[in-house]
Amino acid sequence: MPVEPNEPVQLRALKPEDVRKCWGYLRSNLERIRTKGSTDWIPEDIYSEVMAGRSVAFLFEIAGNITGAMVTTGRDDTLHIWVLWENSGRVADVMEATREMARKAGFVRGTFETQRRGWEKLAPKLGFRPYMWQVEV
Repeated sequence: MPVEPNEPVQLRALKPEDVRKCWGYLRSNLERIRTKGSTDWIPEDIYSEVMAGRSVAFLFEIAGNITGAMVTTGRDDTLHIWVLWENSGRVADVMEATREMARKAGFVRGTFETQRRGWEKLAPKLGFRPYMWQVEV
């Protein structure tokens, strides 16, 4: 989806009634993400957490066009990105807008977990560093 590079990225937090209205869009993209790697969640888990107020869903908008979304959860002083997708090619701008939102909300760090290999190169360019290794026992 081509968008003007000078247009700012807007993050719009969704209220529960907004989540219901755009659940088709959210759910289809959540399912798309699930097909790309192993996850321990299903879309209905995310819906339940957002509707209960334990997580927040955001839409990314550029020039009035929805370009992606994310779901976050606060963990003490950390904003954890549970899931994120971005379709405009401006992931660096999306992450900067997310960092600004997190700072304003009082978080001091952001985290995410992924098994997708592409993030190994992209995440450090966005200021992330590895923070967890896992083994099945």
